[in-house]
Amino acid sequence: MALSLLACGSENETNPATSSETFISEEIVENTSAGESAHEVKEDVDRSDSAAGVPTSAPASEPQQETKIIETSKPQSKPMPKDTSAKRSDGLTENQYSKITDYLDSFYSSIGDFSVSVKPDLFASDSIEKLETTIWNSMIAVRERSLIDLHINYYNFSLRIADIRTISPSKVEIEVWESCDQQYAGLSVLSREFDIEHHFTLELGDDSIWRISNHKSECNPFYVFKYDASSNSDAKIGTVLSNIKMRNAQYGGEIKEDPACDHPYNRAAAVEYARQWVNARNPNYKAYDALGGNCMNFASQALHAGGIRKTDGWFFESPKRFYRSWINVDGFTAYATSASPDKLLCDVNANYYSGQPGDLILMGIDSPTNHATIICDVVKDGDGRTVDYLLCSNTSNLENFPASAYYYTNQRLVQIFGWNDMPAEKLP
Repeated sequence: MALSLLACGSENETNPATSSETFISEEIVENTSAGESAHEVKEDVDRSDSAAGVPTSAPASEPQQETKIIETSKPQSKPMPKDTSAKRSDGLTENQYSKITDYLDSFYSSIGDFSVSVKPDLFASDSIEKLETTIWNSMIAVRERSLIDLHINYYNFSLRIADIRTISPSKVEIEVWESCDQQYAGLSVLSREFDIEHHFTLELGDDSIWRISNHKSECNPFYVFKYDASSNSDAKIGTVLSNIKMRNAQYGGEIKEDPACDHPYNRAAAVEYARQWVNARNPNYKAYDALGGNCMNFASQALHAGGIRKTDGWFFESPKRFYRSWINVDGFTAYATSASPDKLLCDVNANYYSGQPGDLILMGIDSPTNHATIICDVVKDGDGRTVDYLLCSNTSNLENFPASAYYYTNQRLVQIFGWNDMPAEKLP
């Protein structure tokens, strides 16, 4: 997983913990007098003769001291813990694999029920457990504030083991790619995640139980989360929740009519393209997953598939000839908000809830410049008003994912209308 800022930018932090013990063996030596108790010494003296002044016989010589070595068993070092479970075809043992599935079950159950619940013996230390569950609680806080019900009624994940590195007999690093279907209570369709990258470090305890000592994930919010260990809290949660409040304040606001243009945007074609390539990469373009993320590249391809023409300020011809606005969210924002006469006809300041399929949602935390997604469907309430969007994206590869489920809560709608043969006038 690349974490540079060329396209979508991200970072993460975790803290493993270790411990050790040293045993020193020693011999025990005990001294005793021959024929005598170690706790009592007797005298054999004729006191009457001594009192009469009669010389006594010469005193007996002192008994010889004998050193007796008592053999004791030496303390033995603790036996090395062992995993005796069966080996799987993917290279993991059954116990290692079950620890990863225990983690994902705990994760999805917690964020799905809006209540954190951790399976026993899941984490190797309190510090990693606090870090992980703080992230989960932040995701719950975000989803509780959605205009739709984001409880998860059903989930089903599958795993692909990509790499296993044995660090020692009791420590292993595992790269896992997870795909998951989720049924949110407020939606009638499945939301799907494809090939979400995870890195687990497992450590085998003295009790022969594997536990997670480190975890990194491509899944939002893991790579942008900022943990405050001193207060065991999410350092960004205030900003994250404030963004939701401002966004929800636009619910039910004014919806403008689309302006006329010479070449209207083909929304259906853009959405069809997005669904086709949501879990793949078009070989006609370079993929930027390893260079910061493929999200804006994917969004630009969908716009072009919907009939938006390439221009001098927004194009891709080859891996060596392209413009930054095609692959970079910040660059695309600058292009879309510029006064260039050849730019696409769009609106970057419309009411958040006025979007349509084929429009873009750009997002982040401090500013909406970290990630780009495409609206593939619109969720409406009983009064016909928009309450959420179902998004498609690359890096991570998501289909029908609710916009309100993202930890990236600073979200900007970019309405796409088409392009004109003549310079477009500024939108009112």
